[in-house]
Amino acid sequence: MTVSKRVLLLGTTGVSKQNAFDSLIAYRESVADDVSQLVYKDFERDYLKPLFNNQMPEFLDAAESHQQLRWNEGWVKLIADCRASQDVIFLGLHGVLVRELYGVRALAYIDRIREFAPTHIITLIDDVYLEHVATERRAGGLEYIGRPSLSQLIDARRAELLVGDLIRRNIEAATMLNNWLLAVRHPARVLDRIVFGTERLIPIYLSFPITGPRKMLRAGNGTGIEQVDDFLRKAADRERANRHLGLSSSLSG
Repeated sequence: MTVSKRVLLLGTTGVSKQNAFDSLIAYRESVADDVSQLVYKDFERDYLKPLFNNQMPEFLDAAESHQQLRWNEGWVKLIADCRASQDVIFLGLHGVLVRELYGVRALAYIDRIREFAPTHIITLIDDVYLEHVATERRAGGLEYIGRPSLSQLIDARRAELLVGDLIRRNIEAATMLNNWLLAVRHPARVLDRIVFGTERLIPIYLSFPITGPRKMLRAGNGTGIEQVDDFLRKAADRERANRHLGLSSSLSG
């Protein structure tokens, strides 16, 4: 296994970067690979939250100057932990914060991100409705925990991708960095190919209408859905058999 990879995993609130990493571990174990050197660090959970008595709302509602001060304090500790490590480190990080008080806010310093020396930048996204379900479940009806609206989550997702692009364009690296946009529910092999693949990955985006087949199904005719499912199976089989492909899909209509 190649060591010393540094993977920056961006993703807004409601997107489980930990689950994406856990799925990657399970996938690599299934192909009999050694995963002992793969480590996941969550910046907000492991290095920022402890500075606020393990109360993230306290951090989210703090003055911006105080947020920045503490963000830098946590980052210094993170880099100290990473500097001597030969592990493959996946770092989960929020590129932006989303809060009703101030909307969307970015705290990350690009010069600080450079200290992590990312070899890969991946922005994870999820269906916005599922993100909303996750944040509502976490809040438990308590406003102070954080209950972003659907529109706030959409704005945050757009801003998160922009932050990833800004980081990519402003970090010097031995090789050209990409900011990969990846749906968190994609098969773990896609994330594996981005990070560990030996071939240049070609992204393939599939988009097709689903309204018609769903209307047919409600009318008792399942042939449209069967055709969509058959198409997806064939596309997945082709992607699975070709390690240089990265497959994404979208349902429209």
